[in-house]
Amino acid sequence: MKDSFIIWTGWFFGFAGFLFGWWQHRVAAGDRRDLAVVRRRANAPYLIPGAQRFNNLYDDHEQPGSLIGWGPFNKNVLCAGCREVGEDVKKGDPVVFVVDNSGKACHRVSVELDGEKIAICQEPEFDDAQGIQFIKYPFDPALRGKGQTLKLRFECEGVQDTHLYRTVHGKRVLERIDPA
Repeated sequence: MKDSFIIWTGWFFGFAGFLFGWWQHRVAAGDRRDLAVVRRRANAPYLIPGAQRFNNLYDDHEQPGSLIGWGPFNKNVLCAGCREVGEDVKKGDPVVFVVDNSGKACHRVSVELDGEKIAICQEPEFDDAQGIQFIKYPFDPALRGKGQTLKLRFECEGVQDTHLYRTVHGKRVLERIDPA
């Protein structure tokens, strides 16, 4: 009887040790995944609706050699002073959405809105410009107020990644959804 008690006790503690080791491995694997997500967020741009005030936003991306100035109260500019494009914006007119990058500056950045390539721009360098960043996409009245997915692809510190944002067509809404 004493021998069977020792055998069962040994078996019980051996099994308990195995379960504890397995549990620690699972916790460590979860921690590694959490750490990977934290690194993925930390080493990336993080776009938010721009809060910067400006008199003019300069755009030289429409046509090479030309310069366009957008005021903060233009009907198609989404900025701290305007939360929605004007009712008279026509189909195909550019929507200029001012953004701030509160994350890391990266290179090889591209942006898609519901699978269509759109532009992410920065003001050209000259005396009156402030270096404001903005996203520019064509307006479609049929999509006004509808949710869309913005896909931001980039390379930062040799790592390529893609982050997803939720936005609303023609409105000043931008929220990162992946990684959350």
